[in-house]
Amino acid sequence: MWKLFSVPPDLVYIVNFAIIWVISAIVLWLSAKIVKGEGSFLSCMILALLGSLVFSFFSSFHGLLYTLIAILAWLFLIKVFLNLDWGEAIVVAIVAWVLGLIVSAIFGIPLLI
Repeated sequence: MWKLFSVPPDLVYIVNFAIIWVISAIVLWLSAKIVKGEGSFLSCMILALLGSLVFSFFSSFHGLLYTLIAILAWLFLIKVFLNLDWGEAIVVAIVAWVLGLIVSAIFGIPLLI
């Protein structure tokens, strides 16, 4: 097979992360729009990144307790960044999870959320 140009592997990872990050933010933004009717895309970009960091941190520890702490931290971030109450934050998280599953199944990509 002919190679027209070579792409460094690091660049591939960075582009892949950026695409998944933006798609995750879009899913969060749509979830916020569905639940509350408002939401800043920039807030959802930051939220997707922070949520990924929270889950990455807590997944380094194993156990149900750390998973629950990660979920609570994620809900808290949703609550703060999207200016929601706890109930709305839970609904946004569930809607984002369902939309994320649909997007992931259609496009075959993982999501940050």
